[in-house]
Amino acid sequence: MRELRQGCGVPVNRGVFMIDELWRAMKSLAKSPAFAVTVVATLNDARAEATVISRQREYKGAYWMRGGESLVPMTQDQLKRIFDEAQPDFSAQVCSGAVLGDLEPAAIAECRRRWALKSKRDDLLAVSDERVLQDAELIVDGSLTYAALILCGSHRALGRHLAQAEVVFEYRSHEASIAYQQRTEHRQGYFLFHDDLWRTLNLRNDLHSYQDGLFRYEIAAFNEDAVREAILNAVSHRDYPMAGSVFVRQFPEKIEVVSPGGFPAFITPDTILFKQLPRNRRIAEALARCGLVERSGQGADRMFGAAIREGKLPPSFDRTDAYQVAVTLSGKVQDERFLVFLEKLAKEQEAPLHTDDLLVLDAVHREIPIPEPCADRVANLVQRRWTISVPLASSPVSHLPPRRSSRRPAPRVQVRGRLRQGSTRGARRAHRADVQGRLRVVRRTRQAGFRAVHAGRSAAAAHTATRGVR
Repeated sequence: MRELRQGCGVPVNRGVFMIDELWRAMKSLAKSPAFAVTVVATLNDARAEATVISRQREYKGAYWMRGGESLVPMTQDQLKRIFDEAQPDFSAQVCSGAVLGDLEPAAIAECRRRWALKSKRDDLLAVSDERVLQDAELIVDGSLTYAALILCGSHRALGRHLAQAEVVFEYRSHEASIAYQQRTEHRQGYFLFHDDLWRTLNLRNDLHSYQDGLFRYEIAAFNEDAVREAILNAVSHRDYPMAGSVFVRQFPEKIEVVSPGGFPAFITPDTILFKQLPRNRRIAEALARCGLVERSGQGADRMFGAAIREGKLPPSFDRTDAYQVAVTLSGKVQDERFLVFLEKLAKEQEAPLHTDDLLVLDAVHREIPIPEPCADRVANLVQRRWTISVPLASSPVSHLPPRRSSRRPAPRVQVRGRLRQGSTRGARRAHRADVQGRLRVVRRTRQAGFRAVHAGRSAAAAHTATRGVR
């Protein structure tokens, strides 16, 4: 169980331990039968220290914790999170009874090919399968790890050793439909089916058409990078000791990926973009060697960035709890004008927008509070000079930085240029609507940034103060 530590110490030249301070530190814990108390003394060159280690233990059928001035029993969710913190990497453990023949040669060949391509090492193509697996740490001391089975195992081997290591695909034509129109079960190594699963999803990947000026463009409902990343996260971060499979459920306008086990300790839906803690480190390392995942934690950034750039809702984790992680990828473009705005901005800026910048723009566009870790990006957006071409216009629209004046705290946005002569009434109406839609996002962003920077407010408070800006 989790250890609660309290320590006290004094310099060696002042004498031995301060018994009174040590006693006060352990007195409250020693009284309770719910804690086992141990005292550990250490001595180094400059300091003598004593540490009180209290281990929670079962008492009257429950584990207890402090709740104010009394002890209260822990809930099942709290116990699960504590046990998860102390668990070793399951994927790095040796699978008893598994042999090299339980792995599919085609999966090992795919692993070898991707690893050689990623690392630019042609020598990997000439070594034996066993050597490749040893170098990837999928074989330890001549024994197969669970990571080797999950990534390269055969259907029969997984059914015998780890039956829950499967990915189930289902398609439903309506969200309210109980029966599925297609179902495929992939109980085999991930390297054997990851491309087949995407091809199945892509068969019903509808195209959304949108207009930018005189031209119409098409965008897929589901971004390949985002979908692959969601499935990779489910395979590499799920809780394998738990019974249950990974489910990939496709609907016409959304995809749900559900994996057993909640978030790892210290990770929440609000911090998934800013913290990384792999549950199955050996799997994550093997996938990183093959170029399928980023060890730097950029996978979630890729999902969020792709969704916002395409004018869709960011990934949602609303259905996540302590026993499952459920991510929903939206395939519906929410606002074509916002999509065109971001595309123009990406083309005309020298550097691409950071994911945090996209989160700020999306929050302002949807009139929701700006995420606190992204608040420092507002000033950067305010200082940019954005010049975006207007459809059917002979000159661009210029979004100027705000005038630093106490009289006029709101930013200036000027529109220059006129429609070409002979434009129809419908074209002029469409032109006005398009310009107003594009500038709406810029006004809100600049207003929020101006007030946050110059009035000392937080980004969220600045956003709330400017909800009426249109």
